[in-house]
Amino acid sequence: MLHHYTLSDDDLEIIRARRRPHNRFGFALQLCALRYPGRLLTPGEVIPLAVTRFLAAQVGLKPDDLAGYATREETRHEHLAALRELYGYKMFTGRGSRDLKAWLQDRPKLPVRTTIWRGALSRSAGRPEPYCLASRSSSAYARTRLWRRSGGSSPGSRSGWTMP
Repeated sequence: MLHHYTLSDDDLEIIRARRRPHNRFGFALQLCALRYPGRLLTPGEVIPLAVTRFLAAQVGLKPDDLAGYATREETRHEHLAALRELYGYKMFTGRGSRDLKAWLQDRPKLPVRTTIWRGALSRSAGRPEPYCLASRSSSAYARTRLWRRSGGSSPGSRSGWTMP
C-alpha cells in the first residue's frame, strides 16, 4: 500500500486545490486508483477500508468525508479530465484497442504479459516501443484482480467504503 498509495507533495498540492473535503478525497482516490489497480473507480465499487484510512490520513480528512463525493456525475468527469491533463493519462480506445484485442485472440496459450512484450519487440525490430500501453493494460488487469481479492470490488461488502 505504501508503494502505490503514498501521495507526493506535488500530488497533495493538486488535491488541495479542490474546494470541498469530499472532492479532495475523491480526487485523491481516483488518482491512486489510476496508479493502482490502473483504472477508474466505478460508482458502487467498494474501496478497501485500509486504503480509505491511509488516504484520509495523508489528505488530512476522515474516511467519512468521502460520502459526498460525485453526487453530481459531472464531478467524476471533471476529475478524470483534470487527471488526464495534469498527469498525462490517456484512454486506450479506438483502433489501438481493437488491434490489441484481435492480436491477443490469436495467442491464447502464452501469458498476456509475455504475448504483449513479444509482439512489441517484433513490431519494433527488436527494440521495445517507447510507450506500450498494451503492457500497462495487462498489468492493470492483474492489479484489478489483486484489488478484488483484497476486498476492493464486492458491492455490499462491509469490509470497505462504497464509492458513491
